[in-house]
This record gives sequence, structure tokens and C-alpha cells, in this order.
Amino acid sequence: MRNDIIGRTYECERLEACLNSTQAQLIVVCGRRGIGKTFLIDECFDRKFAFKITGACKQTKDIQLYSFAAELIRKTGRKWKTPKNWAQAFGYLQTYLTQRSELEKQIVFFDEMPWLDTRRSDFLPAFERFWNDWGSARPNLVFIICGSAVSWLDKTFSENKGRLETFYPP
Repeated sequence: MRNDIIGRTYECERLEACLNSTQAQLIVVCGRRGIGKTFLIDECFDRKFAFKITGACKQTKDIQLYSFAAELIRKTGRKWKTPKNWAQAFGYLQTYLTQRSELEKQIVFFDEMPWLDTRRSDFLPAFERFWNDWGSARPNLVFIICGSAVSWLDKTFSENKGRLETFYPP
């Protein structure tokens, strides 16, 4: 993990503490567009993600799910069918992460996550099931959620009753 990012010592220290934790971590990074959220995460974790997807603005669920499958193919070299829904997509992610070494940290980064939660996509219930039923019990999992839709992130995660470790930079 890099700590040489100017003006972000506190944030880098918090992210490093999450990386070094012996418990699963769910990190939420939010703020207005253009302040360097993605850059901070990319640099702090040296772009070493087990999986990374970026939501696309105003795209359909089908396009978002296609991008999800494309990233799985890129990471694994295996052919994955485009998932029919987010529950299936998170099932694929669980399968993929389970096949990786339990001895190394699995850093998953969902950038612009609010854009993945399109109308009637059932993204959020699928994510909550993934995290609460499986992810939160994986001591080597660091799941990073990032987005510029601050109100969506705040409402979604402040109202969630599950075990969530959140990080909001000042």
C-alpha cells in the first residue's frame, strides 16, 4: 500500500488499517465528482484488485451486467456467461473469489456503485445478500464502494442494519 499521496495521509492510514484487519472490511468512499476518490483508491492499493468494476452513467442493467462478465473474463481468462441478474452476478463473484487463495487479501472495488443500481435492477438486495450472507464472514475480503452520488451512498449505508465498516473521508 502506498502512503505517499500528498494531502491524503489520514485517508491512506485508514485504508491501510482496513487492509491489515483480520476481519472482512466494507469501505465506502464518497464525495463530489472530480476530487480524486478513484485515484486515491487506485494508488493506495497499487491497483492490485481481485476484481474491479466501474458503473456506467445512464446505462441499462444489461449493459452493466455485460461489463461485469467482461471483467470476470479479463481477470480469470475463463468464459463467463453474462449474468441474467445481479443475484447471479454476485454468485459468479463469490465463486471466483472462493477459488482464489484464502491467504492473500481479496480487494474488490465497485467504482460508481450508485450507477449500477439502475431502476428495477435489484442490485442492492443482491449486494446485501452477498455481503451479509458471505462477504462479511471472509476475513481476507476488502470490499470498496465508491461513488459521487453521496445522498444515495449515505442513505443506502446509513440505513443498512447489517455489519458494515464504513469510511467517509473528511
